Amino acid sequence: MRSVPYSEVLKGVADAMGWKTDDDGTLLLDDREWHMAKRAITKAYGKVHPAAFWRELTQVEKRHFADAWESTTAYVAGDFVWFDQAAAYYQAIQAHTGQEPATIDADGVVTVNLSYWAEAVRSLDRTYWDVTVDYEQGDRVYYVDDGLHYQAHTASPAGTLPTNTLYWGEISELDAYVPFKQTGFFTIDQVAGVFACDPRENRNEPHVPYAESSLGVQVLDPCVLEPWIEYLPRPWKFKGDIWDATVVYTSDEEDGYGIPSVPPGTGSVNQEFATVADMLASDTSLWSTAWCQNFETVGDSIVTQWFKTTEAGLTVTGTDILESADGAILRRTLIIYPQE
Repeated sequence: MRSVPYSEVLKGVADAMGWKTDDDGTLLLDDREWHMAKRAITKAYGKVHPAAFWRELTQVEKRHFADAWESTTAYVAGDFVWFDQAAAYYQAIQAHTGQEPATIDADGVVTVNLSYWAEAVRSLDRTYWDVTVDYEQGDRVYYVDDGLHYQAHTASPAGTLPTNTLYWGEISELDAYVPFKQTGFFTIDQVAGVFACDPRENRNEPHVPYAESSLGVQVLDPCVLEPWIEYLPRPWKFKGDIWDATVVYTSDEEDGYGIPSVPPGTGSVNQEFATVADMLASDTSLWSTAWCQNFETVGDSIVTQWFKTTEAGLTVTGTDILESADGAILRRTLIIYPQE
């Protein structure tokens, strides 16, 4: 696939339509022509995009069935998280903030924080609640009266109903699917394959069985906790108005995210940053390029790519060239608009 600037495609449309240009060939489109061309290009690209798993567009990423646990997030009962330190999923059984799902000692033994979390599973046993039993913290029961499962976050005296939230928290089975639209990633359009390990490191990596539902990519192998998805992202949609010198535009990358890439052979990393400044302050020894994108906030929504370079003699000139703590970063703005 060959990269073509949007401006060249736009000129092709204008030439085909016989629209005005100046003596230098610069387009002189009015608002109606601009929006007509934008819609036509988006429609044409939408037809070409799914024709193949284009090498330059196809993504290979490790995904999870739930967002990673964050110490600053306020969780409510029922929330699922991925806890990387223990390589496991957990479900909140009480509302809280800052409670780690588990701790790991020097020998690698994992201890679940049973006061606030339950280890998530894909299938729950029906251990019926018994009115005569004193239950300990962490015990799980099935309450036939409402058909729900519960786990004790506090030792429960005999006769204490599972619906009593002072002692019990409701739990449910983990639905093992990767959402089509997930924070920090492109939206999945077409799936080429699902794998247990990075297929780029082993060309013979076997496929993992999966199915597509209205929710996302359902991973059917119960042993796969961190699936690698090879997919074609949703086609870009070209949007926005003609540039107007009187309009004050907001820097869209400040509301977007950066996706650092790592040296070949080390896998992929997806990391969200609140601002470009945070991205530049990160450990840039781990990446050579990064993308900043904004999907919703700003109408023009230009994608920005940052390249780290060791070239000598670069100077800081506004937003064209910025310098981080461990190297110079050169910014290039691409003429392309992100998906919604």
